Amino acid sequence: MTDPDLDDLLDLLATAGIVRTRKMFGGTGLYLEGVFFGLVADGRLFFRVDDESRGEYESAGSEPFQPFPDKPSMRTYFEVPERVQGDRRAMKTWTLRALKAARERDAKPKRATKSDAKRRVTKKTPRGTRIVHMGTVSRLWLEEVGVRTVEDLERKGSIATFRAVRRRGHPASEKLLYALEAALLGLRPDRLPDVVQANLRERAGL
Repeated sequence: MTDPDLDDLLDLLATAGIVRTRKMFGGTGLYLEGVFFGLVADGRLFFRVDDESRGEYESAGSEPFQPFPDKPSMRTYFEVPERVQGDRRAMKTWTLRALKAARERDAKPKRATKSDAKRRVTKKTPRGTRIVHMGTVSRLWLEEVGVRTVEDLERKGSIATFRAVRRRGHPASEKLLYALEAALLGLRPDRLPDVVQANLRERAGL
């Protein structure tokens, strides 16, 4: 599926609602009602699956998403069968099921931390004044490399910023990398899709 075909795909997906797109790592992420539920990569359409729906994809001969040839496949995303893509009614059903799988994953409870509690009582700051969901130590590291606001981060990029922090000798982990990319996408770090995390780790050499 090439870029010119993306409009046709969005028209097909519109049976389930208005789907938004966002470019990511050479592909296109698909969002419905603000939830990341699928992607288009190398001309192939992949949907989020769960334990209940994965079997139907496998029975149809679909393959899981493999972001890199030398890395394991991601069994949380499977290619949508061609027969489904040729049927508007079926596409609606499979799209809504992918949305359900994505929502259930996001809804899984996470253990609360002290930083979570601090975020809840921290006054919200408008986009552009500072990068949210970032600890004090991480902020100091970012200031050292000239990144204080979202605009600074947009100019430098998440990967370059992460590498710059590490070059300064700081023990930055993938958590900082995820937080930087999430800030660019307007998401909480714990809502960053697995496929995006995998791509970030690969590009950052982790």
